[in-house]
Amino acid sequence: MKAYLSELMVTAGTGVARPQYDAVIDKVLTILRTLSVDVVRSEVFTSYPEIDRHIGESDLFVAVVDDFWTSSTWKAYELSCGSGTAPLSTTGTKKKGNYAALVFLCRRAKKVPFFGNLRNTRFFRTENTFFRAILSFVNFHGE
Repeated sequence: MKAYLSELMVTAGTGVARPQYDAVIDKVLTILRTLSVDVVRSEVFTSYPEIDRHIGESDLFVAVVDDFWTSSTWKAYELSCGSGTAPLSTTGTKKKGNYAALVFLCRRAKKVPFFGNLRNTRFFRTENTFFRAILSFVNFHGE
């Protein structure tokens, strides 16, 4: 099983503290690695074809969202494609089948940018519920 982790790294030295965000990322990585899930992290922008390839190969899309994440247009692109709402630009196909998009909204997240209705997407504001949803999906759909 493969998971795509949509996260946004803030450059060191900016004076920005994100303790909840960093703790949630660490916990997500621990859970997925403990369950032997391959994780593709998207901390920094690479290219849209690479984003498409990784999302297209993933069984699970996980996003950890705060106000820095919501300021990024490529994160909105990831969420639209990762939820199956928009087609991947390189293939023109949408995600289908046993696939889920799970989004955790940190206290700092005021809103989530998206285009249209997000299919197959669940939003969480409590960490434990979010972590249980990840465990549940992997245990039910894992190989």
